[in-house]
Amino acid sequence: MIDLAEDPIDDKSTLQTKSLLPAHPNYRESDDAIIQIGFTGTQLGMNETQWARVHHLLYTIGPDTFVHGDCLGADHDFHRMVRQTFEPEAIDIIIYPPDNTIKRAFCDGDIVMDEAPYLVRNQSIIDACDILIATPAEETEQRRSGTWSTIRKARKSGKPIYIVPANAKAWWENQE
Repeated sequence: MIDLAEDPIDDKSTLQTKSLLPAHPNYRESDDAIIQIGFTGTQLGMNETQWARVHHLLYTIGPDTFVHGDCLGADHDFHRMVRQTFEPEAIDIIIYPPDNTIKRAFCDGDIVMDEAPYLVRNQSIIDACDILIATPAEETEQRRSGTWSTIRKARKSGKPIYIVPANAKAWWENQE
């Protein structure tokens, strides 16, 4: 089993090499393993450090399915990362779009679910994933943040969460 407890990128000197990894051959511990990654993140988008940490994690575990909420910012960044890293025929991207289209990215998902209010769609993302990756803008929990609201819901559900704040070291929660 891959040890995911440690932050894969512990300083900025490794950012460049980690973010330029070749396309992943879709790692599996067994051929039966299907790994579904959920994603939530800030409307500000991912910074270089967040991008590198998330990319390294995805490259390490090689998921089959990616689930996100199709908003401008980090959701769009995540979508681009997945499309650039994995062979299209080896993965599925499931999109749970918000019913408010003002902040929607309109990414090209393999499956696009019905639009739903933010809180409903965030719960759907949690329900659909095995692991949640979160890229909040802040290191400390915020009360009026969709990303932090989704993290709180994932905590309650017991899902493993990889939290990658914009300017701090990443950490795992609920990892067995």
